[in-house]
Amino acid sequence: MKSFTCFMITNIPKNLQKEFEQFQQKLNVFVDSSEQHVLPVKNGIKKDILFLGATHGDEKVGVKALQRLEESNKFDWLLANEEAYKEGKRFLEIDMNRAAPGNIDSEKYEERRVAEILRKFNSYNYVVDIHGTVANSGLFIILTKLSFDDLLLALQFDIPNIVIWLPKEKKATGPLVEFAQPGIEIECGPKESEAVTEELTEKLKTFLNNYNEPITKDNLKGKSIFWVEGKIEKSSVPLKDFELTKVEGEEFYPLLVGEYGISCYKMTKIK
Repeated sequence: MKSFTCFMITNIPKNLQKEFEQFQQKLNVFVDSSEQHVLPVKNGIKKDILFLGATHGDEKVGVKALQRLEESNKFDWLLANEEAYKEGKRFLEIDMNRAAPGNIDSEKYEERRVAEILRKFNSYNYVVDIHGTVANSGLFIILTKLSFDDLLLALQFDIPNIVIWLPKEKKATGPLVEFAQPGIEIECGPKESEAVTEELTEKLKTFLNNYNEPITKDNLKGKSIFWVEGKIEKSSVPLKDFELTKVEGEEFYPLLVGEYGISCYKMTKIK
């Protein structure tokens, strides 16, 4: 397996270039060696894994899959945005997945709830937040920070597409798993598909059986890593998630086609 070379580093915001180069160096060392890695562990944890479902209340695919798992001493799961889930809404006042680290004294429910959830993170080794989309994307993993431990956690899932998705500018608030070490998101689409729910359930079961196994460069086989670099507001060209496309001379990989009122987000492939 060959090392990854830096791709069009100008596409990386200046404030992230050094961090990205460090991340890529670790990735190259990982690919060029036969070294085995294991997921990091904390002292005094309650259980290994905390799964979150319905961080957005209208994304029920994660809840459905988690309800199908047998109880275990390996994991807990919780309904993140309980009130929005009851009403079938994405959120009540503010987007919970843009509100971390939250504020326990806030008058806004989502900000209080985020702060409550983040307090639980130290009781677990790993956090996995499950989301749903209307896009026909299948399952893919989102890394919300340039953490090699996040990548190792992602590599323990039998999910082929891994997307690095960072804000172009550093913000005071962000996704919940940005404050988990390590923590990742799984996106599932279409979110109302029973086939997608069944696939997610099986992927979670496989992960729970294998996550303590050593991680090597072989875990990268059959997997692709992408970087979200922008979005396409409108396109007359047919688009499909993760399928290389050319629009007005520009090649890119679409993501979340038809979601959020735009044609798609656009990605560059790292690996």
